[in-house]
Amino acid sequence: MASVRTRTFSALDLNFVGTALTIAAVGCLLIYSATYFSDPALSILRKQFLWVGIGVVLMLLFLLVDYHVFFDVAPILYLIGIAMLLYLLVFGRLTANVRSWIHIGSFQFQPSEFMKIFTALMLARFFGNYKGAYLDLRAFLKAMAIIAIPVTLILLQPDFGTCATFFPLVGAAMFFGGIRWRVWIGMAVACALLAFLDTREGANQQITAAKMDKAGNPMWGPNGVQLTSDSSSHFAPKVTGTSDGGVVVAWTAAYGNTSNVKLMKLDTISTGML
Repeated sequence: MASVRTRTFSALDLNFVGTALTIAAVGCLLIYSATYFSDPALSILRKQFLWVGIGVVLMLLFLLVDYHVFFDVAPILYLIGIAMLLYLLVFGRLTANVRSWIHIGSFQFQPSEFMKIFTALMLARFFGNYKGAYLDLRAFLKAMAIIAIPVTLILLQPDFGTCATFFPLVGAAMFFGGIRWRVWIGMAVACALLAFLDTREGANQQITAAKMDKAGNPMWGPNGVQLTSDSSSHFAPKVTGTSDGGVVVAWTAAYGNTSNVKLMKLDTISTGML
C-alpha cells in the first residue's frame, strides 16, 4: 500500500494554484452579478462556493497523498461509479429528457462526471500492471471494456455529450495498444461524418446525416440523407463510423412526455440497415 508523501509542498506550483483560484473567484463574481436580482437569497452563489471548497479539499488530498494510493482504490471507485450509473437508470429523475443527475434534497450532482475520473484511474491502473511493451488483443479488449461499460450506461440515460468525452480514453487505449500511425492518419483523413438537426421543414426538426471525403466532396448527395420524417421532436444527434465503413447515428426522439433513443446504421452508400 502506498504511503503519504513526506515532502508535501515541495512540488507545489504556486502560479498554477493562484491562477486556478483566480479563475474560481472570477466565476463566483460572474454568478453573483448574473443572479443578483433573480436569486436574492444567493443560493446559486452558495452552491458555487461549496463546489470551490470541494475542489480545494480535493486538491489538497491529491497533494498530500501518494498517487499510488488512488491506483489501489481505483477498482472500488470504479464499482461505486458503476453502481451510481445503474441507480440512475432505475431510480433517476428525468431532468431535461435525461436521467443523469442524483438529487439529494436541494443538492444534485452528475455521477458521470466522477465516472470520468474513476475510469481514467482504472485504466491507468490496468496499464501500470501490464508488463508488455504493447497490449495484445486480449488486453486491448479488456481496456476497451473498462471504457465501454460506463459509456454504455451513460448512453442509456441518454447523455451523448458526456459519452463523447470518453473518446480520449479510447485514444489512450489505442495508443498503448500499438495501433500504427498510418491507421491514425487514415482514420483522421479518410472522411468526415456529420449528423445534425435539419430545419428545412421549419419548426419540425429532422435528423440528417452526411459524409464527405478528404477533399470536401459530399459522398451522400448534396443534401445528405434525411433519417427522420415525422412530427416528433428530435435532438442531440451523434454519429460514429464502423469498422466495415458504415455509419451509426444515434439521437433522442421525444413523443409527448416520453423520450427514446433511436439508432440507425447506414452502409457505405447510405442505405439504412436498422
